[in-house]
Amino acid sequence: MKHFMRPGLAIALLAAAALVSSAHAGVRRLENGLTVLLEPDSEATAVDVAVWYRAGSTTEAAGQSGLTQLFGRLMYQGSSHFGPGEHARLLQADGGVINAVTHPDYTCFYQTVPPEDLDLALELEADRMASLRIGKESLEAERRAAIEDRHRRVDPSALARGLERLNALAFAGHPYSRPVIGVGADLERVTLADAMAYYRARFSPNNAVLTVVGSFDPVPTLAAIRRRFGPIPRRSLPPGARSALRPQAGERRGSFTANAQGPILLVGWRGPGDAQPDNVSLELLASILGGGASARLGRTLVGGTSPFLDARGDFDRRKEASLIYIAAALRPGADTASAEQALVGAVESLATTPIPAEELDRGKRQVQSALLFSLETVRGEAQAIGTAQLMDGDYRATEARLARLRQLTPEDLLAAAARVLKPATRSLVWVMPAGADSSAARPGSSGAGERR
Repeated sequence: MKHFMRPGLAIALLAAAALVSSAHAGVRRLENGLTVLLEPDSEATAVDVAVWYRAGSTTEAAGQSGLTQLFGRLMYQGSSHFGPGEHARLLQADGGVINAVTHPDYTCFYQTVPPEDLDLALELEADRMASLRIGKESLEAERRAAIEDRHRRVDPSALARGLERLNALAFAGHPYSRPVIGVGADLERVTLADAMAYYRARFSPNNAVLTVVGSFDPVPTLAAIRRRFGPIPRRSLPPGARSALRPQAGERRGSFTANAQGPILLVGWRGPGDAQPDNVSLELLASILGGGASARLGRTLVGGTSPFLDARGDFDRRKEASLIYIAAALRPGADTASAEQALVGAVESLATTPIPAEELDRGKRQVQSALLFSLETVRGEAQAIGTAQLMDGDYRATEARLARLRQLTPEDLLAAAARVLKPATRSLVWVMPAGADSSAARPGSSGAGERR
């Protein structure tokens, strides 16, 4: 929505001083454990209010995948002082935008609203943190909607299912291996008691971060936060222990058939957790490799008589681990063994061959531009500081990432690639068209595989 944009911010951000750590920003903590981040912005015309809970697929018990995603719906079903759907209705009536973001490591509920609705947004969020109401009928309705959402978004998509399988291989034995959206069988077995127990255990002030970004006065806003959230009692949090990531000592492989025109190859390399310095290097490498048709894989592997129709890369940041991965679509009937060798070889060559300066600079500009563009709205800035606080423990980590990105050298990328882009950290999934030869699932010339 245009009235939520911040005019000319990208130009100011390029000077670095106005990134996400303005002189007014800072961390406060209420007596009940709620962490508060305030980021006033005199250029903004709206305010973003978000509550971030340390709840995601990593906090779900085995057999309860999708429970956190389900709460992205249940949290709008009413609380002590507001009826079902009233949260959305009240804020959207004035042009507000509301939604929830579910990540393996956190869940964020946000509303971007006109400044005059700031106190209402705080009241609504505090009320459902203190007294969410879930009934059997609302649970069943939202369960059905969640299962239908999976049927619509994931089940028909060969690529989406391939990415789920890639994560299952790369993070085997860890909650990261489970899809955030959940699987139907797990969603079917969620009871009202399960939902209420999860709410009490995870959606508490001492397990949450509140961010307020945009057009507001910090002094009365902090007073309103204390008034709305301060009386909510802290709750006992469950033990934090869970399955550790198993060391990966060799390539992991898998395959399945799907309704696809041609084969799809997904290859991922597991990297370190979000706060580690290598993550910025890996994000840049993913952009250089597969950040669009003009990236390296698009230029060198796609086109002409090549078996590749497309090859794109991405970097998935998580708190305990990361994944740099490539998804490639092949022509029907393509030689899968040679295609696999070409793709894996092109990626892992980055561990031995320095990236030319021109290519490095182009990749830096692409990653930096995407970050700066995302910060042009109060929602984007809130997403940046909230994610940094949850993932890195410091809301200023986005600024540090940008500074690190600008300083990276070819030697830095070479060292990071050598540590991560190797057979020992590689997982590979073939998605084969129905009726095609499934031999691509067997280990090929790219490494000694482990079929799963």
